[in-house]
Amino acid sequence: MGLTTGQQERFDRWYRFYPVKKGKGQALKAWEKIDPDDALTERMIAAIENQKRERAWKETIRDRFIAPWKYPATWLSAMCWEDECDPGPQREVIATEPEPDFKYINGKLYRRRGSVRANQGGAGGTEGSGPQERT
Repeated sequence: MGLTTGQQERFDRWYRFYPVKKGKGQALKAWEKIDPDDALTERMIAAIENQKRERAWKETIRDRFIAPWKYPATWLSAMCWEDECDPGPQREVIATEPEPDFKYINGKLYRRRGSVRANQGGAGGTEGSGPQERT
């Protein structure tokens, strides 16, 4: 049957974002079956970008298995744009580090070593200051 011009344009746009360039013919068949409109195509692209970010932060965690990317046809057939992404450590970092020059460890506030703000006022040098009780 073949894709219409609009379907082909949407597929090409989506395919540019997908990180695995294998099995394009099978991906085209899956795309034709789904026949996404512009809105769904944009949702799919947003999902790919979210999944890329999720994988990027997971790669920073030592000894964590990260499954390889699915082939494009498999990703489409499995409706992987509907998958939920793990937001990563952002929430934890925001909650535990109110300012970039300070860090809470076990309820105690530490100034970052070499911090310009920590060294203003004379005390502290480049060693930073020791723990302070959290208020």
